[in-house]
Amino acid sequence: MSLTRAKATALLMALQLMGPQLWAQSRGVDTLFPAQPVGYINDFAGLIDPASEAALDTLVQRLKAATGAEVIAVTLPTIGQRDEAEVALAIGRRWGVGAKADPGDPRRNAGLVLLLVPRQNHQPGTGHVRIETGYGLEGIVTDATAGRIRREVMQPDLEREDYGPALTKGVQALVSTVARGYGVSDSALTAYQPPAEPGRNRNTVGSILPIALFILFLLVSSRASGGRRRRRQVYWGGGPWIGG
Repeated sequence: MSLTRAKATALLMALQLMGPQLWAQSRGVDTLFPAQPVGYINDFAGLIDPASEAALDTLVQRLKAATGAEVIAVTLPTIGQRDEAEVALAIGRRWGVGAKADPGDPRRNAGLVLLLVPRQNHQPGTGHVRIETGYGLEGIVTDATAGRIRREVMQPDLEREDYGPALTKGVQALVSTVARGYGVSDSALTAYQPPAEPGRNRNTVGSILPIALFILFLLVSSRASGGRRRRRQVYWGGGPWIGG
């Protein structure tokens, strides 16, 4: 990569001297991040220690060698009032994440972007996390899978503002998911096990009753709405890019 971390970070800091929120809103979305990545782990907000960053970068390189797929992690100090999906999508497109393959090659657009923006002045509701998936990985990292990684793997650390561990676990979970989706047997890539679904092995009445009540609620709601079905909007995933 021709752009060093020091240069990229200095550029972002210089631009944001005019005020992070004002700068992020007044400029185009492409000015929120450098024109080129510095690697697979792009910690422009300074959230992760160098050793962890190097280990994650090596892990993603190993995934790339085994599958051709790319996982890019990006941290930014702010995105202003912009939508995190817009920013993550712009990163995927501009950097050509997973797009370095000939048309028709299944590895084309086999990439994803994990975007993390910390809370502003520790204020709840001001941080952002987004997993944006390219066409080539849509069938592996689905909306449901991305949402579960965000909620169950990353959210506990994010709530404590432990951004380094959150980013590390998120990247590890995504790498493991992609590797398994490609049928890779490399234990270094598939070693990470996502948390078990809560209550999965419980057969007590106390665990079954809430499920039964929920099903009853759905049946009653369905009749009350005249049987009309509405598509549930999923917050995570979607929005694949077409790389050049």
